[in-house]
Amino acid sequence: IHHLVNLEHFAFEVNRSLMPEGRFFMQDVVGESYFQFSEEKKRVYEMYLNATRHGTEPFVSVIWPDRDNWQYSPFESVRSGDILDVFERYLSPLIIRTGSALVSLSLMPRRENDSGRLHRAIGRAKALLLGSGMTIKQGIARGQMLFFLDSVMCDSGRLLPGQAFGIYGKRGG
Repeated sequence: IHHLVNLEHFAFEVNRSLMPEGRFFMQDVVGESYFQFSEEKKRVYEMYLNATRHGTEPFVSVIWPDRDNWQYSPFESVRSGDILDVFERYLSPLIIRTGSALVSLSLMPRRENDSGRLHRAIGRAKALLLGSGMTIKQGIARGQMLFFLDSVMCDSGRLLPGQAFGIYGKRGG
């Protein structure tokens, strides 16, 4: 859904096609459109990375997606930040669960000296799971801290969620 430009038409058609007791299940990226994260979200995530770095790891300086130097499809997260609002207008929200204000960011940023897509993917996975030179116990603590920080920031409304799961019914049905 986060690749669609005309969310209103899509939501209208979903509502029109649902039977009165029908349900539409949705799980998707609902974070900021075009990955243009708020300054607060970027700052909190970088603070987390630097606070949990291991020993001699250098401080992290993240290269965030930039609309002026876009490396993704023009339809990538084109209106992701609008999905929940549009669906609420066109469908009847029954259960909406949001989260991943920060966790999903671990898939996004590149570090300044990264080279190559595979190298970046391996580096992000290693940083998220264990960190450079960390023991498994330290890596688990690092991951637990990220999930805790993520839930506090998202549930408090301080940061927009990155993901949502929703069950919707027919509006007016």
